[in-house]
Amino acid sequence: MTKFIAFFCIVLLSLHGKSQAQQVQKESLRCGENKVETMYPETYFRFNSEVETGSIEFIGKVYDKTTGITFRLTRSTGEMNDLNKSNSVSIRFVTNSTKFDSKSPDGKIVGEEKIDQNALTQHNYRTSVKVIIGKENYDIYVNGVHQHTYGRVSDAGDILQSASLSGPFHFTKVILYCGANQPEETEPEEQETTQNPNC
Repeated sequence: MTKFIAFFCIVLLSLHGKSQAQQVQKESLRCGENKVETMYPETYFRFNSEVETGSIEFIGKVYDKTTGITFRLTRSTGEMNDLNKSNSVSIRFVTNSTKFDSKSPDGKIVGEEKIDQNALTQHNYRTSVKVIIGKENYDIYVNGVHQHTYGRVSDAGDILQSASLSGPFHFTKVILYCGANQPEETEPEEQETTQNPNC
């Protein structure tokens, strides 16, 4: 009986440890000190998830309190289009508040590209794609070249459609910057406003 109780306790402790590990994994999706990197660093990411077919599995989300944007990570079990592999992971833009007011600090998303071997003959993207969502507009850069500047964003769907540009973009990681933090190459400014401890 004593052995059974001891075994039962060990199982409970093991399950508790696993639960804590899962919680840490979930927390890794939330905004950190200056940025957050997704828990799927080696899978494909793309901005336009509207062309997905097949079933979609919800993975997790990242919420940026200052901009009111929730980034939903989903895995598609079907082909996303003829240039993409199945079982890709996509990033979807959703807003809790559908408008960005002029007081909202800039939110910045930087994608580092991963080449889809099946698409090398038709698309040969070698450098990063950057999408900046600003107070008044947001800019899209492809290979470091400015492509588009859009007016005030009122619907996250506009971001999805606009960011797709001329083809699929694949990323090894997606970084979400909190609030008005600057890109990695510059030091973020000190913020006086009180922030959520998770962001």
